[in-house]
Amino acid sequence: MMQRDLQKLGPLKADDPSCGKGCPACGGPMKVGDSYALVVLGPGGDPVQRELAREEFPFKAVAVVVHWECATGEEV
Repeated sequence: MMQRDLQKLGPLKADDPSCGKGCPACGGPMKVGDSYALVVLGPGGDPVQRELAREEFPFKAVAVVVHWECATGEEV
């Protein structure tokens, strides 16, 4: 996925399950108010979702939440 394909999301709210967890890119905490991106990893281990992905149909994706800066290099 190219950086330009990412959507800037946020700000994170206090009730978001990502708050307090580490960013997979930098290890720093995801905090209330952070802008973030969902980085799609792929269809995961589900054989049905893998088949859909191979056939270029929509599929349920496994994704990770990362700081916007970590995903794009842009400073917020």
